[in-house]
Amino acid sequence: MNLLQAMLGTVLPVFILAGLGWVARRVVKVEVAEVARVGIYFMSPGMIVHSILNARLLPGEVGKIIAFTLLLTFGMIAITFAVGKILGWSQSERSVATLSSSFMNSANYGLPVVMLAFGQEGFDRAAVFVVAESIMMYTVAVYFAALGKQDWRSSILAVLKLPMVWAAAFALLIRLTGITLPDFVLKPIGMLSNGALVLLVMVLGMQVAGIRLQGAKVKIGVATFLRLAISPLLALGLVWWLRPEPLTAGVLVLEASMPAAVNVTLLAVQFDNHPDQVSGVTLLTTLLSLVTVAFWVWYLQTPIY
Repeated sequence: MNLLQAMLGTVLPVFILAGLGWVARRVVKVEVAEVARVGIYFMSPGMIVHSILNARLLPGEVGKIIAFTLLLTFGMIAITFAVGKILGWSQSERSVATLSSSFMNSANYGLPVVMLAFGQEGFDRAAVFVVAESIMMYTVAVYFAALGKQDWRSSILAVLKLPMVWAAAFALLIRLTGITLPDFVLKPIGMLSNGALVLLVMVLGMQVAGIRLQGAKVKIGVATFLRLAISPLLALGLVWWLRPEPLTAGVLVLEASMPAAVNVTLLAVQFDNHPDQVSGVTLLTTLLSLVTVAFWVWYLQTPIY
């Protein structure tokens, strides 16, 4: 697979589906909030349960994925703060830059690309990463969006409201206890999982349709470079150190190369913390990812070690 084939075979299909989501919002005038709610509360949990129930992953491998998520997140935060300090940014500017540089679009964008690049086994590994990343999003990211003023009880409550967390807990309990669910339960879970990817990508397009490129250009450029270039390079170093299975390593590096998460824009708006800058990075990284993510798909076709 060459670079063009990687782009046409894995990334461009995701962009086409996202484009349909853009049309749905801008032309058909579909309300993104209602569609996203269906994805969050029904489709995504079904997808997570299906993946965990069917994944052939040892506990040690799951532990390495979680460790990777923690190290990547806090590593990118440390790098962003160091770069911001060198560039003379204020604490507020450094804090908001971490939203764009440290948290990626691992679900709406990452999962379908991983599925196309690595198949179902890779997807199952990415699903574990998505759950861990979501928890980080609604704790650590909320903290930085509020510049340290957020009540941690509110952050914990936000995590407990995440359907994906409860879905993952349910699926893990089923696996640990060895219970076999009846077909009339497993079949609708599988159907939800099959439809989740299409819906998630279309929601991504609908969300991006409401973003405009504006804000401080230098800060947007720096955060974009950190997200698309430094994050996957840091991920390479982490997988060399943690030594997960080669397939897991490829999936984790690919997820680390994803553009900035759309949800961090919503956090920046909620706390009125430089929302123009955050949304600008989200839009720019998403557009550039057509090339950058395609590069990592191509590069990772050969095992890292």
